[in-house]
Amino acid sequence: MILDKSLALFAEKGFRSVTMKEICEVCSLSRGGLYGHYDSAEQIFLEILKQLPARKHSAMQKRMAQQDAAPDILDEFVETTLQNIEQNQASLFLAICEFFSDPAQKHRLALMETMLNQGREACISLIRYGQQRGEFRQVDAEGLWLLFMSGSLGFEAVSRHGILKLEDARRAAKSLRSLLVV
Repeated sequence: MILDKSLALFAEKGFRSVTMKEICEVCSLSRGGLYGHYDSAEQIFLEILKQLPARKHSAMQKRMAQQDAAPDILDEFVETTLQNIEQNQASLFLAICEFFSDPAQKHRLALMETMLNQGREACISLIRYGQQRGEFRQVDAEGLWLLFMSGSLGFEAVSRHGILKLEDARRAAKSLRSLLVV
């Protein structure tokens, strides 16, 4: 409950603007109740960040274990990303950028690297799964992951400003799919 409600607050206000007092209010907890679990808003945000890759990719891993069609899994993953852009959860992206951009906190970069590697592993495992099933072309999985990751991050960064529209992201996703799916 604390992490889910805090996630929404960070998405709305950014990382730097959220206080423990606000987290107490949205969670209906006393300060002592919250501090019994977490020492700071940073600690709560760290816990959220550690769970994000698992939340995003557990459904993908489950579907591969069930032997679902790789294009269907890809479509669900891409649609979730597009919905995040559409629902303007790009603000959580901005909170993440704020969190990792503080030059005095270089120790945070290890977490960023871990998160990127988890996303990379999930994406590449889906591509290889689809290749083994004959549903995806034999492409450079690492290169395609880089293309998807940089594209989705770019869309998340600029979508809230109206520079690129959701239909642009859908067109890019359709092009990416056509490169991959047989």
